[in-house]
Amino acid sequence: MVVRLGAGLFILIVTMALGAGSSNLVAEELCPTLKIESVPDIVFSDQAVQVRIATGFDREPPLRQLRRITNLTPAEVTAVLTIPGEKDTPLEVVPSQLEIPPYNDTSLPLRFAISQRYLQTEGRIRITLKTSYCEVEATIALRRGQSPGEDLFAQGAHLYTQDGARVMLTVDRYGEASYRRWAVPKAILRSLTLPPDEGVVYLTTYSNNGKKILPAMNHNSSSPPNGKLGILREEFSAAKRKLRIIAPAFNNNAPALGLLAEAGRFLPEGETAIMIDPGIEDILFGTPVALYKNVLHALVSRIEGLYPPGTREIFLIIPAPPAGLSGRGEAYVEAATKVARERHLSVMPAPRNSGRDQAFLYPTNEARRDFTRNLILRTQVSSRRGTFYLTVGVLLVALVAFIIVQVWNRRRLRKLVEFTCSEE
Repeated sequence: MVVRLGAGLFILIVTMALGAGSSNLVAEELCPTLKIESVPDIVFSDQAVQVRIATGFDREPPLRQLRRITNLTPAEVTAVLTIPGEKDTPLEVVPSQLEIPPYNDTSLPLRFAISQRYLQTEGRIRITLKTSYCEVEATIALRRGQSPGEDLFAQGAHLYTQDGARVMLTVDRYGEASYRRWAVPKAILRSLTLPPDEGVVYLTTYSNNGKKILPAMNHNSSSPPNGKLGILREEFSAAKRKLRIIAPAFNNNAPALGLLAEAGRFLPEGETAIMIDPGIEDILFGTPVALYKNVLHALVSRIEGLYPPGTREIFLIIPAPPAGLSGRGEAYVEAATKVARERHLSVMPAPRNSGRDQAFLYPTNEARRDFTRNLILRTQVSSRRGTFYLTVGVLLVALVAFIIVQVWNRRRLRKLVEFTCSEE
């Protein structure tokens, strides 16, 4: 009797200990996760944005075999927009109340909207999931394209801040028609207000440590991916021109995003011209064309935000896809060309392979040298001012010729009228 009672007490004690242990495991190990599933990396300021998130358990409960955890977990989800100097703004999450099943193969979708007026600001959206025993958070940082900040880095195909917040950049929408208004006066003002020729900034991408991008594809050994940087330095040095190269090595799936993140750390030093060379790496990696185009928009906005309006000339180098990728690369060429038209950028085509070099991804050194020398000529302030003065001179000559013709026609018409009157 006593033995049985002792055994019963022993069993009861063990059961209570297991129950306490399961509670601790739930609190420490089985807190639901909160993942940002879909948020655009770059949006236009006139768009309305839908953000999709998901919650659930990322692994099986360790005590499921003992039937300790079989019920649903009630949770509440909130989203709050914090803007410096303003009152916090709650955002409506749908659904805000939910019950999470205790299985790692079940994910519950959630969503909330961000209106256009909030996209005009910079702030943070803090998403919080609360249960009776734990609390988890996820953060989205809102940034303007003109000032993305120095704390950005690219990982995978997204932008993040150094503290791990997902970044959403907002860019103003531009159209070709907006730049046509007062085009001639603006061109004259830009040509006359250019600062002294203090060099060129060259923004581009190259593979990490100069390694091959895709080992399965053929490369031109005489011109590695980062060979263009050495040629740029040589030619600019020979021309006695100042050159600053910003070429971050990328390890992410969208090389243009790495260039955009690096541009956040770019500070102006009085350069006259800025060259944007996205290269062909995004074509090789298959960066989504829409993301590629939006990254170029954001990159131009960042550069324009660093200088007074109209005081610098921005060049966009249109990529030249290799012959083997010409079909897929045309979409990127069209996207870059459209960005140049919408943002009124000067355009230069990238060097192409020809003849026997069609099998290689990158152009030869000779082609790159010719391209660099043309770039040096295009970016000289004296040549651009000379072109402006030549254009003004031609217009003045045309105006004088027009006035002379009009005066001559008037005199001829007057003589004809006088002759007709005398005949009558």
